Amino acid sequence: MNRSIIMMCCIVIIAGMLAGCSKENPKPPEPIVLKIMVDNKALFGYESIIRSKFPHITLEVIDAMPAQIIQPEDENIFEGVNQRLRNLIQSEEPDMFFRFQPENIADNVGLVDLEPLIKRDNYELNEIQQYLVESTKRLNDSIIGMSPTFERRVLFVNRKLFQQLGIAEPETELSWSEFRQWAARFSVLEANNKPVYGYYLGSNHWRMMLEIVGDIHSMQILNSEGQLVLDQPTWRELAEGLIADYKNGTLLMDEQVFEIDNMKQTAMFIGGSNELATLLLSNESEADWTIAPMPVDPRNPQGSPLAPNGLFSINRSSGHVEEAWEIIKYLNSVEAAPHIAESLYYPHLMTHLSFTPSGSFNIEAFTANIGTPGNEYKAPPVGTAKQNQLAQAIVEELNAAAKEQKTFEEAWEELLNRSRALLQASSD
Repeated sequence: MNRSIIMMCCIVIIAGMLAGCSKENPKPPEPIVLKIMVDNKALFGYESIIRSKFPHITLEVIDAMPAQIIQPEDENIFEGVNQRLRNLIQSEEPDMFFRFQPENIADNVGLVDLEPLIKRDNYELNEIQQYLVESTKRLNDSIIGMSPTFERRVLFVNRKLFQQLGIAEPETELSWSEFRQWAARFSVLEANNKPVYGYYLGSNHWRMMLEIVGDIHSMQILNSEGQLVLDQPTWRELAEGLIADYKNGTLLMDEQVFEIDNMKQTAMFIGGSNELATLLLSNESEADWTIAPMPVDPRNPQGSPLAPNGLFSINRSSGHVEEAWEIIKYLNSVEAAPHIAESLYYPHLMTHLSFTPSGSFNIEAFTANIGTPGNEYKAPPVGTAKQNQLAQAIVEELNAAAKEQKTFEEAWEELLNRSRALLQASSD
């Protein structure tokens, strides 16, 4: 009896040793070469992270920036750039893309739908990640990529300037009308021997500023069918308000980059992770600034949308779809988050929000009241060339009104006429 027990113990021990050996010596993955096409290699902060985690992968980073530089021989600058990008994709045959929508450039390039892979691997997405993948869905409802980082517009309130000038800070979420009224209190004031401004909209481009105030009111310049809706009375009212605020010194529209000196002279401005990074790098703190939600439309008080700004996608024709998917899974994991936060060229908003470099700032406004995802990755109903011509018309006419080269009424009527003519022209 004792001999049997001893034999059984020996068998169990030997089996355990063999199992341990098999676990300690798994078969190493096969070495592969994987190509990733990025929008700008100089700003691609993921290379060392991927190489460290996947030593069997030889990563080749294809820089698309040179192809995007406008050349003197480009008769049509947009088509010239797109043709060079198509040639680059054809010659390099990348397995992955970073910050690219190749389907809008080359008809024969498709992206892997990640939804079946997410479900197959039971890959758990947090609330921010789920929102972001929903926002990437195409017309056929495929998830075209995942992003470890995101962007969102919020309102930065200059607490120090409010206190210095004896003006109470807004304590509640503001409508656009209330926001303008609050900002107008600063239009004729000075601080530090310089003029101060009530607000800045995150851009020096009239088309962008018009779109931002449109977003606040859940309005688009073109509807989903590509029809112009700029002739609605609300659009006229919003545009006229911007021009008036610019003329009376409430709205800052600086030709230069919006940097820390501008920020300190502006009571409120709309921005995102770039502006947060500028404040951090300038040793500003929550004692100086409050980060609040964007102004809202009381009739539809949905917050500004979250947008993926580091989208990784997989080329459907790649021979390394599984390996590329493993990279995407890792980069969107909690394990990778601290490494990404340390490696990127300026502080980004992380989908695992607690890893976002934020100093003493409370950054809850970046994820408050996120509403429903937008689908910015769906094909636009109007071609790129016309979109750019429309933007140019908006800039020219509103600029003419701002500089009093035309009355607002004249500029607005001419803008509507130019826009209608442009959209009625033959397809580009």
